[in-house]
Amino acid sequence: AKLTVKGSSLASEDLFHIEDSGGVRMIEIITDPAGNASIQVKNTAGSTKTFLNSAGNSYLNGGNVGIGTTSPAYKLDVTGSARIDGVLRVGTTAQNGEIKIIDSNGKTFSLNSGNVGNNKFAIEESGTSVRYLVIDGTTSNVGIGVTAPSQKLEVDGQVLSDGYRLAAMQTAPAARNSTGTLGEIVIDGNHIYVCYATDSWSRVALETSW
Repeated sequence: AKLTVKGSSLASEDLFHIEDSGGVRMIEIITDPAGNASIQVKNTAGSTKTFLNSAGNSYLNGGNVGIGTTSPAYKLDVTGSARIDGVLRVGTTAQNGEIKIIDSNGKTFSLNSGNVGNNKFAIEESGTSVRYLVIDGTTSNVGIGVTAPSQKLEVDGQVLSDGYRLAAMQTAPAARNSTGTLGEIVIDGNHIYVCYATDSWSRVALETSW
């Protein structure tokens, strides 16, 4: 090698450093008592902004970091594909998490927690009040086009399905004026009941002998 620096023992040593004209160390290569090396890059005030540690935590505090770009606009700015073999954590207890996805037309979709209330996850159009999907983590309710779903699945709009199946027959209203909400539908083994106004029911019999 053109330059080799050899320490004297397994001890804390200042192996190599570069100073500016005022004597402030700008780059340091040192070892700890166990012989582990670290590289420190400092600013003009002598504060360490980049710390690469062979046996502990490392950090980059000098500004944004770019991978595949020379002009990073964010703390980590990557041009190209990235892979995470593990868990990606977004947000903290002090800051709601958000992931933004931009399509080729410039529309931005947001996957976020907290924008529509505590304990809620939403898929929405960023910068607007358009919410495509909301999951309430407190009630486990899901809303499509609804910010505060009151049922396990609540949809604001029409639904197209190629099938409909009940897990079990439902309990029919006891009388025409039983408690009910407008639009509610109940199916038991004999009738289909429709609540056409608050606490007002109508029913049609099911044909069982065809």
